[in-house]
Amino acid sequence: MRISFEGNIASGKSVQIKNFGGILEPIDDWPLELFYSDPNRWGLVLQLSILKGFHEIKKGIIERSPDSSLEIFWNLLEPTPDEDKAYRFVHDKLGWKPDAIVYIRTPPEVCFNRIQTRGQTGDSKVTLKYLQDIHERYEKYIRTKSNVLVVDGLETPPRITEKINSFIHSNDMLDLSRRT
Repeated sequence: MRISFEGNIASGKSVQIKNFGGILEPIDDWPLELFYSDPNRWGLVLQLSILKGFHEIKKGIIERSPDSSLEIFWNLLEPTPDEDKAYRFVHDKLGWKPDAIVYIRTPPEVCFNRIQTRGQTGDSKVTLKYLQDIHERYEKYIRTKSNVLVVDGLETPPRITEKINSFIHSNDMLDLSRRT
């Protein structure tokens, strides 16, 4: 079983992933600075890098998923028809949908303020507009999914952890901490 923790950039996903011993996005391995400098040029390269990393994950708690990568981030780009065809071909081969989703809903303005203080790889060029676009896409995405827990990203991290823990236990998803 795979549970993806979803939400905007700086929504609080990584804190919760660490609390549950999950798999963080390997952002240091991705060309984020290149992407943010020219999303149309580097979007395909970034998204293919992300897909490659997700392909090897068979179970566990994971930060985002190939499904949200496609529905949120890929669909925010303006790829050429050939790039879109190539990405979707690879996505169809390597992608998967999570069995359950934890969505940490945090206002884009709060995410933007967090980004300004944390200094994480790739953050320097993230705009409030981009965060608003991601938020809007997530709100639509979550409405189309089942087996979803939506938590308020403004709650304290311990309270969020408690809600996630209840969700996992109530849905009998106990053997998730082991990676394969």
